[in-house]
Parts: sequence; C-alpha cells; structure tokens
Amino acid sequence: MSKQLIIALTTTVIGVFTIVVGLYILSQTPAPANFNADPSVQRTADKADYMIPSLPQSESATGDTTLIEDAATGSELWCEAMMQLPDAQWQTADAKLFAQHCIYPTP
Repeated sequence: MSKQLIIALTTTVIGVFTIVVGLYILSQTPAPANFNADPSVQRTADKADYMIPSLPQSESATGDTTLIEDAATGSELWCEAMMQLPDAQWQTADAKLFAQHCIYPTP
C-alpha cells in the first residue's frame, strides 16, 4: 500500500468516527423545555427566575454632593463619588474630568 492511500484511509476513519461520536452526543442531549406548549397555562415570573442586583445607596446618590466637593478632583475618592452620582446630575465638565482622571489617567 502506498503512503498516500494509508493517509487517506486514516483521515476517512477519523472523520467517520468524529461524525458517529457527534451524532451520539446529539442523541443524548435533552430537548429544551417548551414553556409555551400549552397556551392555556400562563407562566408567571417568580423572584427565583431572575435577580436584579441593587446598588447600595450613598449620600451622593440621594443628591448630596458634599462628598464630591470635599474630595480632590481626580482622587480615588472623587472617582468613586462620581460613579455614585446619578447621570442627570453630571455636567459636561464633570464628564470630561472623570474621563481624564478616572478612565484614562495620565501619569
């Protein structure tokens, strides 16, 4: 037998084996649950179905900006306080300073 024939037969056997194993795995995989199978039954969302994390409330989240005013601009404390500040209270200058000092700090 020639070397090329042996290589062709080996790759064919490996390919067939891969297909057989893949089909076996697919046949053993359970089907996904179908919640809409019976239209008369309406599924309600429980609290166990999903969980939305809540952020801790801080002084700055309630509108008190004294923490931001006391911290030096660009300091770690200032960056943390700015992240707690609601978006509606941000000014354009605040956003620029935040980007310069907290997101893209220059050495």
